[in-house]
Amino acid sequence: MTNQQPKRQHGGARAGAGRPTNTPQLLPDMPKTDSPLEWLLALMGNADADVRLRVTAATAALPYMHARKGEAGVKSEAESAAKQASRGKYAASRAPVRLVT
Repeated sequence: MTNQQPKRQHGGARAGAGRPTNTPQLLPDMPKTDSPLEWLLALMGNADADVRLRVTAATAALPYMHARKGEAGVKSEAESAAKQASRGKYAASRAPVRLVT
């Protein structure tokens, strides 16, 4: 018998094992700009970019391009409702007449 242990098939690093490395995708022809909105719009229109990335850019740019339907006039609607309520039963009464003698 020899003093060497038999090689076992478990433990240690193996070629191809483990989590694959994620290489970042480079986006060609993206403008150098200080405005994030312009950059998102350029990414959204870039046909070379991944579709999921383009949809994410469109979703991120959406609130800056279009306001929500009910969001635009919330204050003005509340003010007009308050004026309408103050005209009827709950209207302020007139001040008493002061007679100066």
